[in-house]
Amino acid sequence: MDAQTLQQTLKEQQARLEQGLEQAQEELSDLNQRVVDVIKRRPGTCLLIALAAGFLIGRMASR
Repeated sequence: MDAQTLQQTLKEQQARLEQGLEQAQEELSDLNQRVVDVIKRRPGTCLLIALAAGFLIGRMASR
């Protein structure tokens, strides 16, 4: 494989990785928005779930 072919292959891989990164960022942004919406709709329930999860994690970590 010559240098020019290798360079072209690397450019293609970089473009593919950048596209995948952009897609992942969009999906994470959408997920974040959905979580924020759920928390706004049901803040009490979310607080209780967070407290319960924290309690369970604390119990597991103390062992």
